[in-house]
Amino acid sequence: MKFLLILSFVLSANAMAKDYIVLGISGFGTAREGKGQPSGVHDNLPIHGSNVRQYFKLVHKASTKELQEVIDQFDCRNGKQADPQLGFILMVNSWGAPKGYKISEMYQKQCGRKIDIAYSIDGVTKPIGPFKKAPIAQQCFSYYQSKGAIHGVALNGCTNVEYTDSCNRSGYGPIQCHIAVEWWGSERAKNELLRGALR
Repeated sequence: MKFLLILSFVLSANAMAKDYIVLGISGFGTAREGKGQPSGVHDNLPIHGSNVRQYFKLVHKASTKELQEVIDQFDCRNGKQADPQLGFILMVNSWGAPKGYKISEMYQKQCGRKIDIAYSIDGVTKPIGPFKKAPIAQQCFSYYQSKGAIHGVALNGCTNVEYTDSCNRSGYGPIQCHIAVEWWGSERAKNELLRGALR
């Protein structure tokens, strides 16, 4: 019995991703990297983790070609990924959520896998309203608030954390709350990743 437990641990440890490609997709107000307003999912994207192989910073306007350039890094053929120990971490906010869902579909279709860890931070659909689809991921987190029209929601299959009370305690109105959750959520996600998968 003890041997089986040890064998199970070794097999699961070997199945875990060792290196990661990390992608952040920002929302409204941001242009290409370094242009437009600052973005929490760009500025707090954990790019210096010990096992980050590569990172990408895209915006909600990202083209299918740009999304495909990320998928191409996984070298997938016939629904299989060349290096099964290369993982995928995704962080999206606001209008970036629909593109996050789209790339998770592309990854599953082309590579036969789910994203390892995905964070949807106050995800919003265009033109306005909560984006209600969770990224296709082994682990999913939704950080959201519910003030005004621009807000995310709890997502099925995700660990959900609501920040509305934090906004109320801070005296934030709806727009301020949406922006605050972007920064609070992306910083929390970064810290969790650096303590866990990217330590």
